Amino acid sequence: MSVKLFLLNGPPGCGKDTLANAVSGSDRTFVKNSFAFPIKEANAAFYSLTDDQRDLFEKDRVLKESPHPLLLGKSWRQVNIDLAELFVKPNMGKDTFGKLLINRYKQAVNAGNKIQNIIISDCGFIEEINPLVEFFGKQNVHIIKILRPNCSYKGDSRNYVESEKAGYNTHYLRNDKKELDFLRLGWDMCQTLKNNKHHHSTAFSDDELQSTKNSVAKSTASKSKK
Repeated sequence: MSVKLFLLNGPPGCGKDTLANAVSGSDRTFVKNSFAFPIKEANAAFYSLTDDQRDLFEKDRVLKESPHPLLLGKSWRQVNIDLAELFVKPNMGKDTFGKLLINRYKQAVNAGNKIQNIIISDCGFIEEINPLVEFFGKQNVHIIKILRPNCSYKGDSRNYVESEKAGYNTHYLRNDKKELDFLRLGWDMCQTLKNNKHHHSTAFSDDELQSTKNSVAKSTASKSKK
């Protein structure tokens, strides 16, 4: 059975982690992973964070975005961006985190774990997707772009990826209602794609889908100009 990947792509606060946790927590065929996992592991060790301190930085959005003495005056988000963008990618390549995710998958399989579906909560660079498509197959990689009002990529190094231009499977999900509605729609989308069915979003009329695509394209263009 081919392994399927579900890459959640959207700005901070749009619901990526919430959806990934919900899907992986209620369907045992899904495992959650992230491109940034090795960066966060390295920074937790570098700044001598306890597990509880790291969890707090991850779960408390205000704390995550705020300068902190434990991080020598920087925010948790910023130290992770700095390590990735100023050291890892310039020295090892922009596709490094995609390759490292493949290595973690291989290690898990070699350890006897049966992995069917991987949901990745922090997709934001096309260069990280490319090695996944090459390894797992384009037909098995799905990019889910999430749009939520008042959420933007300001202050973040990531952006909406140009996956359609690359010919990759791309789907759209809007988070502008109650959380449970968003999770239901996201769950339905993942289950449909997992079962090799074409997803027809009940959340969108044709006009609404086009409006969502236009909003994502506008956000992408705006970030690219900065």
